[in-house]
Amino acid sequence: MSLLCARMEEETGMTELYSAEETARWKKQALTSRKAIWTMLAGCLIASIGLCFAVNTRNALTLQWTVIGLSTLGGWAAILLYFLRYRPAKAEYTHMEGILAGEAGEMEGWLTLRQERFSIPTSITVRKAELQTEEETFSLNVDERLASRMPEHPCRARIRIVRKYITAVEVLSENKPLPEGNQPVKHSSLAVDIQWDGRSDSAEGGRA
Repeated sequence: MSLLCARMEEETGMTELYSAEETARWKKQALTSRKAIWTMLAGCLIASIGLCFAVNTRNALTLQWTVIGLSTLGGWAAILLYFLRYRPAKAEYTHMEGILAGEAGEMEGWLTLRQERFSIPTSITVRKAELQTEEETFSLNVDERLASRMPEHPCRARIRIVRKYITAVEVLSENKPLPEGNQPVKHSSLAVDIQWDGRSDSAEGGRA
């Protein structure tokens, strides 16, 4: 996490989920992966063209299968690199840039990270969260890759929100207060003694 986010955590006590440094890391991965894909495809094309100039009647069949194999392997490698490295990185840094540029607001309430997930096409996977305040309950979103930084168990928390996404969280309490009707009743030991003495006196008077 960047030095700026570390300072913000010290000042506010909140765990920052997003940072400019992490956004830059995802963007660098996307650019590096894209360069690797184009380099791989260009290398396969140049090698195939070079083999075509070396063909003759004796090695034509061998070179033909060599070109086919090279093109197939290069194509599959580029496809795997695109889906496993480039597209996830591009989706992540695009999402983070939008969140960091958005207007933030803060809320406080009972926070629960749910198991429900859904994927946005060509973008990130989202995990649902719920914030219950005294007035109402809000349905919020958490980037699945950042969910590990969230509190595992329900707790009272102060959160920062941008476009319904939780960007920072501070745990205030892990004990949920009981409803008023379920509050434990506290008995005074003096009252119990008085009641017991009263029952004892009544019993003695009856026997007398």
